[in-house]
Amino acid sequence: MATVRISTARHAHDPKQWVGAPVIDRQNRIERSLDIPEAAYQGIEAAIGQGSLEGEITLADGQRFHWLLDR
Repeated sequence: MATVRISTARHAHDPKQWVGAPVIDRQNRIERSLDIPEAAYQGIEAAIGQGSLEGEITLADGQRFHWLLDR
């Protein structure tokens, strides 16, 4: 089963912390099993939908999420 490995950092200078690896379905929808903002899920899903396999998104509040698609 495919998963998305996610880590986060509150701000650019903060170290990353492991959050988890929720399941992702064939329609690129990530299981909402982690305590992260909905905007993070949506940003990761959008990037995967555009063909990315790994990336980092930054929310408006400066919180960063690094992710890796593990199919």
